[in-house]
Amino acid sequence: GGSPLMAAVLAMSSVSVPSQVIAVYTPEAGYQGTDTFQYVAVGPGGTSAPATATIQVVGKVPMAQAITAVAIDGQPVSVELTTAATGGPFTAATVTSVSPADQATATIIAGGAANARTFRLQVTPKARFSGTITVGYTLANAFGTSTPAIVTVTVTARPNPAQDANVRAMSDAQAEAARRFSRTQLGNFMNHAETLHGADCARSTNGLRLGSTDLPYQRHMPGQPIEGSAPDGNLRTSRTTEASARDEAPVEASTGCGGKVGVWAGGTINIGTRDAITGRSKVSATTSGVSAGVDLHVAKGVTLG
Repeated sequence: GGSPLMAAVLAMSSVSVPSQVIAVYTPEAGYQGTDTFQYVAVGPGGTSAPATATIQVVGKVPMAQAITAVAIDGQPVSVELTTAATGGPFTAATVTSVSPADQATATIIAGGAANARTFRLQVTPKARFSGTITVGYTLANAFGTSTPAIVTVTVTARPNPAQDANVRAMSDAQAEAARRFSRTQLGNFMNHAETLHGADCARSTNGLRLGSTDLPYQRHMPGQPIEGSAPDGNLRTSRTTEASARDEAPVEASTGCGGKVGVWAGGTINIGTRDAITGRSKVSATTSGVSAGVDLHVAKGVTLG
């Protein structure tokens, strides 16, 4: 061109020359050491002899960044270390400190391609720990290791289910249902056992009773029978207590003396036709326990079931 120009041939670097005749040297990424390039000056008097410029390239170590994260006790949380850091490509990451050391574990997990490695930190707080965990770490590249940076993890403890009112209510309800079921089963078998006293053969009996869950909630006019009730009042309601179910033997329908083998059933099934909350039509069936069995009459006064 018409302006003075310098030229250089470099194996590992590139050079650009602005109009002010200043050579700008840019080393290749990851290069460290001594580099040179030659140049000549061209002017009205001709071209100068080649001269050599020697440059000492000093690499930059990475710069790790402070990071924050949140976690739940006992659950691991992963933090990407290389996303915000400068000075890549990175070659390694190291945990330098964990505080409190007895309340968490910290692990470096490597990923990515060989020429573009990534590193993430996995922190696992101990169960039932709440508070702040700090983890120091460093990043390294071909030129050295960064100064330590801190990852701050805020740990929130999971609530104790034993102190949750809803959980306690469900647990109590399940326990009460199990107790009620066992008492009903015992009552059914005891009532049936009483019918075997003095029997000289096996009888098939049906001791199932039907009740209604609608009657206690339905409104009716004075003097009018409750909707769904039997005129003679024989239909039992779900208000029948467990004590009466145990103490009063059910009226069992018997087929008479059936020989050596008899089949029996006992318990109460409550039928509902309305939703207890909305009052709308809804058919449902509930029971606190239904029992059934087979009896084998061996001899007078001896029955296996």
